[in-house]
Amino acid sequence: MNRWMPILLIAALAFPAGLQGANTAPLDDPDGDGLPGVWRSLPGDPSRPGGPGIAAEDILAESWAGNNSYAIDSQTGAGRLIGPNGTNSMNAASADSSGTVWAAGNGGGLWTLDPDTGALTRKVGIGANSVRGMAFDSDDNLFVVQDGSPDQLMRVDVNTGETTPIGGIGATGIQGACFGPDGTLYAWDISRGLYTVDVNTGQGTDVNPNVGGSGNIQAIAFGPDGVMYGCREALFKIDHNTGEFAEIGGGGYTDVRGIAFPVASVGCVYKLKKSKAKGGCENCPPKGGDFGTQTECETVKDCPKKLKTTIACPGGGNGTCKLKGKRSSCG
Repeated sequence: MNRWMPILLIAALAFPAGLQGANTAPLDDPDGDGLPGVWRSLPGDPSRPGGPGIAAEDILAESWAGNNSYAIDSQTGAGRLIGPNGTNSMNAASADSSGTVWAAGNGGGLWTLDPDTGALTRKVGIGANSVRGMAFDSDDNLFVVQDGSPDQLMRVDVNTGETTPIGGIGATGIQGACFGPDGTLYAWDISRGLYTVDVNTGQGTDVNPNVGGSGNIQAIAFGPDGVMYGCREALFKIDHNTGEFAEIGGGGYTDVRGIAFPVASVGCVYKLKKSKAKGGCENCPPKGGDFGTQTECETVKDCPKKLKTTIACPGGGNGTCKLKGKRSSCG
């Protein structure tokens, strides 16, 4: 299931500025909810605490050079070191529906990340020895991009490591892959820019031949705000309709090749029938997508049948989003 969730599982602990690692200081609980870090009830929520030393790190990142794991704030692009990942040559990352972050690169293995220490644990060997992008779909099926001429799309069973070739993408510079809220698979080519990829054939299509790529982006992922992000030495926003991109900011990390938003599945979920932007908001969750609320439930019958609400513009933009939807699931 594709979920646009307003509640994020904070992937890394927040500490006063200048401190690194998960165990170097007492837990910082700036919003007083008993949880480490800031619980971002809505991206751009004006009630969210701010100021020096308070982080809202919602991205986990893996580097190629340096072999480190990082936490990054999607609003500012600033990051910090969590710790060494204990391996080398990680070139891709993606989060499954449980919030677990997986990584891969050279060597033919799949790894999972400990967000508190930054360490990676090898889970299974796979038949792709140079992974340049990876992405879980809404049913937790894993797709990877194997380096080649052209680069190849493959499907991987995370339990057994069985790897099934699908087909050539038609590009040779893929560095990063992710699924969009509507189930479309995207890939980033450092020369040509953003592609969509057919998961049945592997065939890639340039989103906008008039907009090229950049080696400054080596990893892509959609955030729960419905925005595509890219990263290497800095964080970028990417327009998935046009392929255009703009820098948000950077600092605190280097040579990132894989990013992921570990998103918690929380509360009632609604299929959006209407999503109307107000006041200039450009990041409203898409019509037809799924929208999760904080309403607790054990079964879908615990959820109100219909949703009618207005939320702050995701990502901190101007305006609001007026939403209407019909319940679809619990959690």
